Amino acid sequence: MKLAGLFVIDVLFAFLGFSAAHSLKMKETICRELVEMASFMRIELSYSLNTYERIIDSLNKEKSFNKLNFIKNLNAESFQIITPLSHVENERIELLFKKLGNVDVASMLEILDSFEAYFNEQKKKYEQQYQTHAKLYTAIGMLGGAAFTLIII
Repeated sequence: MKLAGLFVIDVLFAFLGFSAAHSLKMKETICRELVEMASFMRIELSYSLNTYERIIDSLNKEKSFNKLNFIKNLNAESFQIITPLSHVENERIELLFKKLGNVDVASMLEILDSFEAYFNEQKKKYEQQYQTHAKLYTAIGMLGGAAFTLIII
């Protein structure tokens, strides 16, 4: 019975390490989808000159943005953006949607270019962190569980 409990503790620590690695992968995926969203919005603005509401409706209908849950809650009055990304990155997303419909098309296209470049860099950063830290987080979790188990024994 005691061994089963120690095994559960070891698995729990390993899961915590895996969870930390998975959060980095999720951030990279969200950044990738944000870049795709900016490209999609650029096309919508450039070729069809859609209004704010139509662009938001188009984003909601697009299936490739499944990790961008905040899109479903967007409206003209409220811009509460909550993602696993940092506070600064969330503010950058909020700023994009605040500008949408409030500036001319040429300025909005420049904003989208800047937004896309910024999140491309963030995606690369999270991708690099995932490649260098994922195995480390998992190993630390497993070793932490083993060390905790040894301390209890």
